[in-house]
Amino acid sequence: MPGQSDGVPRLFENRMQAINAIAKENSEMLRLLQRLSGQDVLMMKDPESQETSDEHDAIEAEVAECKTRIDELEAELTRIDEQMEAAAKEEEQHGRE
Repeated sequence: MPGQSDGVPRLFENRMQAINAIAKENSEMLRLLQRLSGQDVLMMKDPESQETSDEHDAIEAEVAECKTRIDELEAELTRIDEQMEAAAKEEEQHGRE
């Protein structure tokens, strides 16, 4: 785009990559939550099953890790948005001069 620094297109690209990564992690979270629901059903059928309980605990740990990754990616997206806003303000300032 005319008048934009080289950094703005890079920021747009970085933003799209972050959004894509968030979408992938959200998809993974959905898959994990579905597996967890299945384990809940199995636990209702046989609450004494150590194997089912262990699998349930493992999936819960995966859900927590996925949530952490999503939080990190959302924080990255926020930083990129702030950088884009700062770049837009800077360009606006230079346009007035």
